[in-house]
Amino acid sequence: MLAKQASFIGVKTIQTPRVDARCEPVFQSYVILLPKNLAAKRSALIRRLKERGVETTFGTYHLPLTAFYRARYGFQRGDFPVTNDVSERALTMPLYEGLSEHDQEKVVQQLRE
Repeated sequence: MLAKQASFIGVKTIQTPRVDARCEPVFQSYVILLPKNLAAKRSALIRRLKERGVETTFGTYHLPLTAFYRARYGFQRGDFPVTNDVSERALTMPLYEGLSEHDQEKVVQQLRE
């Protein structure tokens, strides 16, 4: 539902998960990618959505930049440019078994605003 809603709301720069037509997904998380121009505002967006009753969080860990990998292998910012980009723009949306269509619509509406 959220994937359909995201394209419906006209936010074409938000990337939703892609699923091959031959597959049926079982999402552990529903992670979207914000447009590049919103990457720096992700934390503020998370706070604003939380204030409006929508729990979100950053979307994915940048494993090479965690303390262990930095210390053990000396990885630095810039070593993995694609991972840098994705980790800065990824946003995990609400997803749980009881998430109603009404609640999904509320999430999309709050994201639009």
